[in-house]
Amino acid sequence: MNKAIITGSTGLIASGVVECLLDNNIEVVALGRRSIKESRLKHLSDHSSLTYLQLEMSEIESLPQLLKENNWSIGSDCVFYHFAWSGDSRLADGSVQDQYNNVTYSSNAVIVAQELGCEKFINAGSQEEKFVDRYLKSHWTKQSYHSNMGVYGSAKVSARDMCLLLAYLKKIDYVHTRISVIFEESLETNNYVNSVLKKIKSGETFDPPMNHQLFDFISKEECAKVYYHLGQSGQNKSDYFVGSGNPMTLHEFFNEFSLQTKGAKVEGLEAPASDNRILNKEDFDISELIHHIGFQPNSPNFNHTNQ
Repeated sequence: MNKAIITGSTGLIASGVVECLLDNNIEVVALGRRSIKESRLKHLSDHSSLTYLQLEMSEIESLPQLLKENNWSIGSDCVFYHFAWSGDSRLADGSVQDQYNNVTYSSNAVIVAQELGCEKFINAGSQEEKFVDRYLKSHWTKQSYHSNMGVYGSAKVSARDMCLLLAYLKKIDYVHTRISVIFEESLETNNYVNSVLKKIKSGETFDPPMNHQLFDFISKEECAKVYYHLGQSGQNKSDYFVGSGNPMTLHEFFNEFSLQTKGAKVEGLEAPASDNRILNKEDFDISELIHHIGFQPNSPNFNHTNQ
């Protein structure tokens, strides 16, 4: 890989991937809905190896012409990274139509990537797909089943399957990835996890998490490194989980953070019951990922987090 195209480049994960690729001397075309000056990439706006194009995913078919107008050629070794996904106020909300528009956009991205001559298409999925897969295999008939992201997860599964089929038909290598929970070492983003971590650091109280399922937590920086290596050596038709390989509940994660940063667990935050867990530790296995890319992401280290 010497060049890359990245959709959704202003998002939390993709912005880290853009920066990581540039640090490794990869020329990048970054696509996003907003102006680069209003995004996480603003500090890279003058980077000599970055071309930023403001483009809605509904207009992805116009990308070949835009690249031509910007005198940007694919070359012989370009990877297409697809991170773009939108809901209403966050990735997982919005209407059924909002979510399934993403399936169409993802499918069109595969077609555009092949038309451009990219050698590989890397799709960013979600570990929520595992919940949907289990549900579709009648898992709900065996035990109580709960997921608050049903439409989002279903759309992610649909996008995964459509992209895999189109990549096969269009003869472009397809690499699928699933992500659980990303956090920033800086704790800047105001998502639920970062918000709780900041409250723990400042000694504030917070409502304990209601979700007792297992998650895997990986920093934005380590996640970006994984995607760099996937661009280099991720294998066709693979479905990788991207994480630390050390799943735990939110309760355990918050207590681990508190231990590392304050020397004690969160007072009163007890371990949840382990019944009705739909996913198990094997669902977060990263052994195949490590074997294929030769890189093992580090487990969360909170020594560098800020207030």
